[in-house]
Amino acid sequence: MIQKKHLLGLLLVPSLLLSACSFNLGTFEKNDSYASYYEAFAPLKTLTDSGEDSGIEDTYNIHDSLLNDYTVNSLSWENDTYKVAEKQYLYLIVTFQEELKVESLSLYVKSPKAASFNVSSFYYLNNDLAPKKIKYLSSPSEKEGGEPIVYDDPPRTDSSSSSKIQIGENQWSSFTLTKFRQIGYEDGLLRTARGSVLYLRIENNSGLNKSEMTPVSFTFLNFLVRAVD
Repeated sequence: MIQKKHLLGLLLVPSLLLSACSFNLGTFEKNDSYASYYEAFAPLKTLTDSGEDSGIEDTYNIHDSLLNDYTVNSLSWENDTYKVAEKQYLYLIVTFQEELKVESLSLYVKSPKAASFNVSSFYYLNNDLAPKKIKYLSSPSEKEGGEPIVYDDPPRTDSSSSSKIQIGENQWSSFTLTKFRQIGYEDGLLRTARGSVLYLRIENNSGLNKSEMTPVSFTFLNFLVRAVD
């Protein structure tokens, strides 16, 4: 019961019934043990700086690593196989496998150091439209002759939704993305297409903000997307 109160206090969205704790995922609240929820998303991909102006990609299964009874009730993983490694993630990439009206997206994060955590999100109809030439912390700003290098990362001002939180040392905290901006709509809902992607950029770890923000290493779990009719 104490764990339940702790979780509900951190979240900015209402309640998912996963044994002892409850949250509400809107249209995913069915008597199907959240099978429809898991089917709505491909495994979550991440991009991390390799240190050599390129990215390292990892993939995490939603059910095993990011949302299940154990992660909700224990704020941990059932075994190390499912654990999300602690890294300086630059992009978390959500791939939608269903047409949805997303009201909010929340995620728990934990860092070994207290930090200001800045997140921006960018929606693309497919991966072909997403950034290809990404500016990592290890990426140069200029070519050898001094000519500026143009990267594909969109500016923060183009974000569909953003969030900023203070996270304590080795403490789980959550951020929530909501009130999405999408061309043609003014209701704050993000309308997704099959195969579309939402890039969550951790601004602290972007080469765009190398001189402005302190990089942050973190792990994450409890990926909560609330969709509505």
